[in-house]
Amino acid sequence: MSKAKQKTGIFKMTDEKYFASPGLSQSFLKQFIVSPFHALNQKPKVSKGLSKGTMIHNYLLDPKEFKKSYEVETEKKLEEIKAEYGKESKNIRLTKVYKDYVAGVQESGKSLINTTEMSELKQIKKNFMEFAENYEYDGYNFLELFEKSKKEYAIFGEAAGYLFRGKLDCFFIDDFAEKIYIFDLKTIGDWSKAERQVTEYKYYWQESVYKMLFSLNGYENYEKHFVDIFIESVYPYFIFTVINGIDLISWGQREIQEAIQMWRDYQDGTLKIKPYTTDTLNVNKPRWWEYEDLNDDKKKHIDLSGKPNEKS
Repeated sequence: MSKAKQKTGIFKMTDEKYFASPGLSQSFLKQFIVSPFHALNQKPKVSKGLSKGTMIHNYLLDPKEFKKSYEVETEKKLEEIKAEYGKESKNIRLTKVYKDYVAGVQESGKSLINTTEMSELKQIKKNFMEFAENYEYDGYNFLELFEKSKKEYAIFGEAAGYLFRGKLDCFFIDDFAEKIYIFDLKTIGDWSKAERQVTEYKYYWQESVYKMLFSLNGYENYEKHFVDIFIESVYPYFIFTVINGIDLISWGQREIQEAIQMWRDYQDGTLKIKPYTTDTLNVNKPRWWEYEDLNDDKKKHIDLSGKPNEKS
C-alpha cells in the first residue's frame, strides 16, 4: 500500500481516483489502530447516510461532478411518467413505469435524486451560503475564503519512509501572509451529537495529518488553520463549525504515532494479523480521558517532518 510509487504534491482528483491511489490515509490508520484485521480486509462502505453525505458534498463543492453523478427528477418528468402509466395512482413512484425509469438512470451510471431530496439540497445550500456570508474567521469573511478556495483536491507526502495521503474538501493558501486555511465539510444527523462524533470517529486526527502533509509539500513555515464545518443532513439543516482543542490535537498526534508504529510492526512481520482474538475486551472509560504526558521519554517518537534522517 504505502510503498508504491506515487508523486507527492497537491492534485485535483476525483474520489474514485483518490481511493485507488497508494498511500496511508488517516481514515485507514484510525481503523488499523483499533483492528488491523478489519482495516486490511475492509470493503467500501455504502449506506444511506454516506450516500447523502456524498451528495451534499458534491452539490456544495463540485457542481460538475454533481451533474455527472446524479440525475435530478423533475415535475415535468413525473407528469410524463403519469401520462405513460395512463391511470390514476396514489404514488406514481410505486409503478412499474417509474421503476423502469429509475433502472434506466442507474444503468447510465448515475444516481437519481427525487424532488424531495432536491428541495432538501436547495435548503441546505441556502443555509450554507447564509452561514458563509456571516461567519468571520481570522479576519476573513468565510464566503470570501470559500470562493477563493480550491475544492476536492488530493494531497500526498512522504515521511518516515511511508507515503501519506489525504483528500481536501476546501483549502486556500495565502502566500502573502504565509497562511493556509483548510475547511472540511462533514454531515451529521443530529447536531447535538457533534462532540461525541468528533471523538468517536477521531475527526481530530484529520487536522494533524493534513497539516503534516502541507508541511511535507513545502509549506512547513506557513501558519495552518483547520476548521470542521458540520452540516445537519435533516431538517432544520443547521450549519456550525467545530475547532479542535489543543489537548485533543496533541492526543491525536500521540495516537497517530502509535498507529504508524503498528503499521511498521506489521510491515516487518513483528505484528501478526489473525481473523480472531483470544483477548477479552474490558470496557472502561474512553482512553483519551486518561491523558498521559506527551513528553514521556519512554515512548518512541516517529519523525514525520520528511527531513533526511541524520543517523542513516
